[in-house]
Amino acid sequence: MDVEIYLFSIKSQILTEYHKVKLSREEWIEKKWSHRTDIIESMKRSEKALLEIRQCFDWMEKVMRADSSRNFDLEKICMELRYENDQLKKTVNDMSNRINL
Repeated sequence: MDVEIYLFSIKSQILTEYHKVKLSREEWIEKKWSHRTDIIESMKRSEKALLEIRQCFDWMEKVMRADSSRNFDLEKICMELRYENDQLKKTVNDMSNRINL
């Protein structure tokens, strides 16, 4: 659960930074200094990069959830096989004891 909270926090921070940059560009830079295309283009690139980072986090979260689910399934299978193995060992020991009598 801690990992999920951490990922949610990071994704929220990324989205907040995206909106800060976008609003600064749209509401301030483009209105007051529209001739500063170097700053405007740089901020647009930053916006794009932040959105790509957010998409990457979404993808990583999806992969992590799928891996976690698969890991749970494998752990369950492992426990079932261990139980079956223990039962077979008991059966072999019982049969061995009967033969030795």
